[in-house]
Amino acid sequence: MTRKLSIKAVNELNYKDFISTFANVVEHTSLCAAAVCTKAQFSSSESFVTEICWFIDSLPDDAKAGILRSYQDLFDRWESLSSESQREQTEAGIRSLGAEEIKLLKSYTRLYMVGNLSSFKQQRDGFGTD
Repeated sequence: MTRKLSIKAVNELNYKDFISTFANVVEHTSLCAAAVCTKAQFSSSESFVTEICWFIDSLPDDAKAGILRSYQDLFDRWESLSSESQREQTEAGIRSLGAEEIKLLKSYTRLYMVGNLSSFKQQRDGFGTD
């Protein structure tokens, strides 16, 4: 079970403990925790999440693609996910997607896994224009 820290406790963590605590907040990407650690005077949990999102948004596309490639294929490897990951994905709605949405996400996953970012962008930019 995950322990909950107050924002005050988060702000008081030293670098090593901050990284240890938040290294996997973006799966397999402790760099995100390291990047926001220097900003560690968060006013709320929302400001912490905002800093993580800002950092990821500021990355070049190939770095973002690298982060996504480190994620497991959620549909084909569901049984191998940890119970915590299954819970997180269920709460995010992954289990309630329709067949077309699953097909689209699987297609995106395949493109990312092979590093074909330009094909992904073409598909993404054409999505919903019918």
